[in-house]
Parts: sequence; structure tokens; C-alpha cells
Amino acid sequence: MSTSAMFAAAILSIVLVPVSYPHSPPATQFEQAITVYKSGKLSEAKQLFQQYQKTHPKDALTLSYLGLISLQQRDYSSALPLLKKAAQLQPSRPDAYINLGNAYDGLKKYTEAVQSFQKAISLKPNSVSAYYDLAGIFYEMKKWPDAVAAYRKAASLSPKDPDIQNNYGVALQAAGNLGSAITAYRNACRLMPANSSYEMNLGLAALSLARKDQEKGSSTAAPIWDQARHAFAAAVKYSPADYTSREIYAETLAEIGHDDLAVTQFEKAIALRPNVARPHLMLGMALTRMNLYSKAIPSLKRTLVIEPYNIAALKLLGFDQFKLARYGDAVLTYRQLIKLTPKDMAAWNNLGAALQQSGDIDDALATINETGKLQGEGPQLASLHRAAGYIYLKKGDADSLKMAREEYLLAVKENSQDASSYNGLGQVAQKEGKLEEALADFQKAVSVNPKFSDAFNNEGVIYERKGDDTQAIAAYRKALTISPTNVTARANLNRLARTSGK
Repeated sequence: MSTSAMFAAAILSIVLVPVSYPHSPPATQFEQAITVYKSGKLSEAKQLFQQYQKTHPKDALTLSYLGLISLQQRDYSSALPLLKKAAQLQPSRPDAYINLGNAYDGLKKYTEAVQSFQKAISLKPNSVSAYYDLAGIFYEMKKWPDAVAAYRKAASLSPKDPDIQNNYGVALQAAGNLGSAITAYRNACRLMPANSSYEMNLGLAALSLARKDQEKGSSTAAPIWDQARHAFAAAVKYSPADYTSREIYAETLAEIGHDDLAVTQFEKAIALRPNVARPHLMLGMALTRMNLYSKAIPSLKRTLVIEPYNIAALKLLGFDQFKLARYGDAVLTYRQLIKLTPKDMAAWNNLGAALQQSGDIDDALATINETGKLQGEGPQLASLHRAAGYIYLKKGDADSLKMAREEYLLAVKENSQDASSYNGLGQVAQKEGKLEEALADFQKAVSVNPKFSDAFNNEGVIYERKGDDTQAIAAYRKALTISPTNVTARANLNRLARTSGK
């Protein structure tokens, strides 16, 4: 979702001042052209003005009308010579230079456009149109301070014009002055209530300011978030069929923690554009945060129908499937994810966890072999070897314990910093009665990961079996210091404390 402000298109608000003639123009021809022009029939009006120009080639007003018609038809190349000639014929008329400036603007000749608007201002210092259009040129040139100054002047000359206030806000925002931009947008909303675009701009500016304040840890962020939320709510109220407003409103609600309200808005955005992937994805995210995994999955699957390679949707889908104990589905999802992101360690770890929970040894081994051929050796395979080791360890028979050791050794070969695999090796040695070997493995696990509570608990078990109650108690306490909710360590410590009196 883009958060750039909406810049209202400049309107050619040109005032055509009557020109003095030595004799009145033929009413049946010239005034007919004027009437047709005002009715919006530009091509017909153009033909009539051209016919009149044949007999009056230096009539400035006719040239101005022909130039304006070309501007409205976006034929800037044709407009420029006409309006340049009109300005030469009426050098004291500010509107002639405003028209000419707009022709230069259309051709992206910004320097010439600025000069034309400044000439108009020199002729009429209180020309709102000249300042307004000059500001628009400065904005296109990314001269933000100049654009701000020109809009400020236009706003002072016409304080009740909502478009000027809105574009003044856009320029202020581009210049980085979000606070003043918000004030300008609020003025526009006050001058023209029920305008969705103005409310949208207000919301976007408030959203940007709230994010900046939040990064700084400012206490003012909360009310600004509320201001953004209310502005977006107003925008969708005034333009309920506008998809962009609806989506941004929904994402803002989600960002500030109102997932329940965001869900409704995402659903409405989806109703407006059912084949756009993003609202389906964002709906799935909101539902996942609400722990509504089964409801999130259809949204994520719909995202993947629209965008089959959406990595964010695959990650979230695998997570939701895992949470619902649909381990087989999670395995398939994570496999698909790894094809797209073969170096994503988190994806490999999640695949390993899903395989571990599925209990399918053959599937785990087949996956290891398959991915090993594709990827070669690398730390990403450690999670799969660890998963297979865990499954063999749970079986517990002698042959399975041997297989478990092999898998854990392969895991640490792939990743020497894999603390969980060292812990697994220790558990294998413990089951085989090799206490010293087990202790060394558990100590290696905690040296790699000093916050590994379960490995400290396992150390305590070995010390206890060796009869070293003091060391065992110290290890259990260390496990609980790291994780006070470690139920196994708590039970072991309480039991040993009772029996040993320590």
C-alpha cells in the first residue's frame, strides 16, 4: 500500500477578460463560437474560431480561445504558439501569461512555465490563479520550499478555497512538515466537508507522523493514530466504493491493533476487488493474530490462487496449519516455500518442525535426501536431520537410537551452532547409559546457546544420576532462571530439594 499524498490536478481557472476592439466583432460568427465553446463542444468551437481567425489573424481573444481548447484537449504543442502569440498581442494581460504558462507546463518546459507565471504575478500581484499554478510547477520540479511559499500566498489571497488548502498540505508534506500539512488538510476538510480525497490526504499525513513519533517513542503518537483512523473512516464513509481508501483504512486499523475492526474493512475491500491478492493476505494476517487459524487459512489460500508465489502467504499458511496440528499440510506448504526461498533458514526450520511433529520417518528421510541432492550441503539441512533424529529418539529402541545419533551428527556437521542437535545427542547418550558423553553433549548445547533452558535441565538430570545433587540443583535453578515456566525443571528441583534437604 502506497502512503504518498494524493495531489489534486490543477484546474485551468482562467478568466478571459474582454478585449477592446475598434469595431464590434460579427455577433453571428464570434458569439456563436463562444456559445458552442461554453456548451463543451470543443471541436465544433475550434472550427468556428478558426474560421473567424482567417479574417482576424491578430485577434488576441480568438487566439486565446483556440489555445485554451488545445490545452483542454491536451494538445500542448498546438496550444503553445497560439498562446504565445496571444501574450505578445496583449502583453499587459496577466491571464495571457497564465494560459501560456499552462502550455509550457503541459510540454514539461518548467523553466519557461515559471517565467510565464511570474510575469503574470508581476502584472497582477494578487492573482490567485498565477500563484496556484506556479506552486504546481514548483511541486512538479520538486522544489518543495518554493511550492510551499507559492501555495501559502495563494491561500492567503483565497483563504476559503479548499483545493488550495489541500495542495498546500501536499507541498508541506513533501517538504517534511507533517504537522503543518495536517493543519492544511484539516482546513480543506472544514471548507469542503464530505470530501473523501481531502480526508484521505489528512489520514495519510497523520499516519506518517504517527509512525515517526512512534519510532521516537513519543507520547503524542496515540492521538495522531486516532486522527488518522478517524480521517480514513470519514474517507470510506464519503466514498464507500473507493477500494484504495477502504484498504488503507483496514491496514491502519490492523497496524494500531484493532484487528477485529480491520477484518470487517478487509472483507469490504475484498468485496470491491475480489481478485486483488493483498486484502486477502492482510485479512489472513489479522485473523491469524486473533488466533482464528481455521478462518485465516481460506483467505491465505485465496491469496495463493491469485498470486501462487506469494511468499508471505505461504509462510503464514504453514504457520496456521502447524498451529492446527495439520502437520502434513504444513510440510507441503513449507516445501513449496523452500522452492521459492531456498536460503530461508526459518523456512527450513519450520519444515523440520512440521516433519518432526508428523512422525513420518520415511517422509523426513526422503525429504532430506531430495533436498540434499538439490541444495548440496549447508546449514539449512540441519533442521531436517534434527527432525529425523528426534523421531528416531522417540522410538527409543537400540537401532533407532543409533539412527538418531547419525542424524544429529549430520545436523551438527551441517551447522556447528545447532544447539538443539547437541541436546539431542545428549539425550541419545543418556538413553544408552553413557552419562559422561551425555553430560558433554548437554554442556556443548548450553555453550552454543546459553539460554537453552531444557539443556540445563538435562544437565541436572545427568548430575543427579551421577549422585552430584549440588550440581544438579544448580543446573535446575539455571534452567528456571532462564525459563520460569519450565515445568520439568521445576518438578525436578522440588523433588530433589525434598529428598536431599538442600
